Amino acid sequence: MRKLPYLKRLPTTRNLAKKLLSCYGVNDVAKALETSKLKLEILAGNPRYQTFEIKKSDGSKRTIEDPHPDLKEILRRLNHLLQCVYWIYKTRAAYGYIIGNKSNKDKRNILTNAQRHIGNYYMLNADFEDFFHQVLDTKVKRIFTAAPFNFSEDAVKLLVALVCYNGRLPMGSPTSPVLSNFACINLDNELDRWANRNNITYTRFVDDLSFSSKNDITHKDLAEINAIVNGAGYFFNPDKIKWYGPAETKIVTGLEVTDIIGIPGSFYYELSQDLERLSKAVELCIMMYGRPEKDEMVLKYCEQIAGKVNFIGMVLGYEDEKYEEYAKRYQKALKPNINSLSMSWMDLPYDE
Repeated sequence: MRKLPYLKRLPTTRNLAKKLLSCYGVNDVAKALETSKLKLEILAGNPRYQTFEIKKSDGSKRTIEDPHPDLKEILRRLNHLLQCVYWIYKTRAAYGYIIGNKSNKDKRNILTNAQRHIGNYYMLNADFEDFFHQVLDTKVKRIFTAAPFNFSEDAVKLLVALVCYNGRLPMGSPTSPVLSNFACINLDNELDRWANRNNITYTRFVDDLSFSSKNDITHKDLAEINAIVNGAGYFFNPDKIKWYGPAETKIVTGLEVTDIIGIPGSFYYELSQDLERLSKAVELCIMMYGRPEKDEMVLKYCEQIAGKVNFIGMVLGYEDEKYEEYAKRYQKALKPNINSLSMSWMDLPYDE
């Protein structure tokens, strides 16, 4: 029997982190990003973004700054390396936008963030206002200048120009979430030390900060939290501060927290609405094209809804009745009964 060839081993998280941490100058950074120094300098000299607005759930608008495809590709590569470095230096409190690892130990996601608060009777939630825009280019410069990076002055200048827009982190760039995590390392550690002294659990999921305890969390506690946050150069949105008492179901980044983790009923209602719309969209595609795969928008919609269904499985378990119910409804929406379609494309009325 022929000897089987070895499978090519993919670089580990630590090796990819080392790839970036071993850089010093611009040439090193270009090599790590598998591009040329000239291309980086051109992109940094004129970073191009498309700006547009999207409506948030509360009716207000969020400005999105989407990098030009050439810039976005470089930022995606840089993001992957930065994520590997942050995985090594992540704080105990941070749970958002953190990569996993092969061992699956110490998972950081929306579920494990909420699990930290199980069983606590009191909770305080607070949100940073326009968080990425609070991370100014001066803070980003300090990130790249200090340990663990210690890049040269030229490399720091180039990287800051690549990842910042209008003097701060842009909302919509691949590197903004991980750089915001780096920018909050000292803040996370200081808030964590404060929380430990006061028998309070503290976690942060990007711009959502949660504090919970078996004891009452007071306005004095909020004042002390505010002092730490403001001292680090950040501020909360006062309209997003939320208090919970023992009789209330706590909400942490969209999940219900009591003695267990649950999903709010509003999530199931909205998902049911999505499934109804998906079923009609698939039916229309079948009438028009013969199969739904012909329509790119329908495919994207399928992916979004599949993600929501899988979210139920991640939170409740893939053997849970709720997950099985919505998984079946999703499959049914994708495969309508052809014989029961309301009308064919040729049956549509028209004027002569």
